[in-house]
Amino acid sequence: MSITRVPLHRRALSSLAALLPLVFSNAAIAAAGWTDFGTISSVEQDPANYGSVTNEVFVVVNVSSNPSGCSNGIGFFMSLDGPTQADVDRKKRLFSMLLLARSTSSPVRLFLTGVCHTVGYAELDGLVL
Repeated sequence: MSITRVPLHRRALSSLAALLPLVFSNAAIAAAGWTDFGTISSVEQDPANYGSVTNEVFVVVNVSSNPSGCSNGIGFFMSLDGPTQADVDRKKRLFSMLLLARSTSSPVRLFLTGVCHTVGYAELDGLVL
């Protein structure tokens, strides 16, 4: 019986190659699901000349349960774009609900898609008001 030895540097490289997608992708560790209820402390839309992606809205909600696994546990984002006009209309309604909840200090529960933004915020795609 012959044992083939794989050099240490080759084993290390193959291990590193397997881990790279996890290191550079927040979405790899994210999960979809509902948060608990919390109040919205801010709704943010950066100006276009600030270098932002102008179709994304950022929201900070004081929740204690966030299934996403993204690095910021109380930060959330949504894009107001969509592949269809029906999707854009639904997101506009969602945005209106966020503004209503913020202006009335009503608690909200968010549905998260499992996608993390580069700033560590979780993508939201549903809301209970």
